[in-house]
Amino acid sequence: MIRILMLCLFGSLLCPNIVFGQARSSLGFALGANQTLNQYDHTLNASIALVGNVRIFNKLAVEPSLGIHEVNDYVSARLSAKYYVANRVFITAGPFFWVGSDIRTGLGTTASAGYRVFNKPKRNFEVSVHGNFARYIYNSTPVIGFRAAYNFSFREM
Repeated sequence: MIRILMLCLFGSLLCPNIVFGQARSSLGFALGANQTLNQYDHTLNASIALVGNVRIFNKLAVEPSLGIHEVNDYVSARLSAKYYVANRVFITAGPFFWVGSDIRTGLGTTASAGYRVFNKPKRNFEVSVHGNFARYIYNSTPVIGFRAAYNFSFREM
């Protein structure tokens, strides 16, 4: 029974032409937990962000974000593309710019995979796991994390 269920789930992910996307324009906030993976720092840190979604097509949106992170005490601005691969399942990828408390700046990349837990007419809640990669001073700093976001839609779908 488990094998049949896994086969059906895997088959549904391979057939994106039969699923619908639910990208919508919205604004919300996100809370996250982040873990750095560099050789000097393995602490668990928190983040909070203002997150937007700008619908381009049914399955595609642009996701700008402005966040404050405890990892090296920095503020980041991110602009990701968000693509719905299946009903409620999405992936994002894009660049981000950061400014640290020591006035250092840098560019990085981010990618995530997530699931929209509930999808109401004017609000939704989603969870995702993400990976970021940036250079800090002379060291590369990979970060993994978990994020939960609550969004308010501008209009009903």
